[in-house]
Amino acid sequence: MGLVNWYMDKISAVQQLPRNLFLLFVFSKVFGAFAMGILAASYITGVEWTTAGWIILIAAFAIGIPEVPRIFKPKK
Repeated sequence: MGLVNWYMDKISAVQQLPRNLFLLFVFSKVFGAFAMGILAASYITGVEWTTAGWIILIAAFAIGIPEVPRIFKPKK
């Protein structure tokens, strides 16, 4: 049950984020999913959206940086 406990710890860490970091967390996930959709569409249809998709994906990762230490820091 180690994996389940680890996952529950991460869920509780996300729930305890301050409001502004929680909104950044949600926005980065939505932005990242949007970018992956653009990338998938560009590979399927052949439209040249690849650069836009990668730029949006990198921006989503950059937006998500502030909350990562609070979610993944070890419990004391």
